[in-house]
Amino acid sequence: MDSLSSILPKVLHRRGLHKHAVAAMVTHRAFEWLKTAVPHCIDQLHVDSLKDGVLTISTSHPIAAQECMPLVPALTEFLQRECKGASVREVRFVRVR
Repeated sequence: MDSLSSILPKVLHRRGLHKHAVAAMVTHRAFEWLKTAVPHCIDQLHVDSLKDGVLTISTSHPIAAQECMPLVPALTEFLQRECKGASVREVRFVRVR
């Protein structure tokens, strides 16, 4: 008997939704990780998208991005370990107004 963890990816691939589901999982996990790593800056951060291996995080304040920059290697390592189907190669911070 197949388990849910083996059936779900097949169904998502068949429907063309696998990349979207993986990207949603990565953005959710990244946001949860940032909440624990930099709780004082989480109000200024928003994890936007994962596209072509680039995770985009928007920030409303440049100091929040500056405080998160040293944490990028740890975040990338965490995402590669936790989200095996995703390839996160780079994390970019974008300033929004």
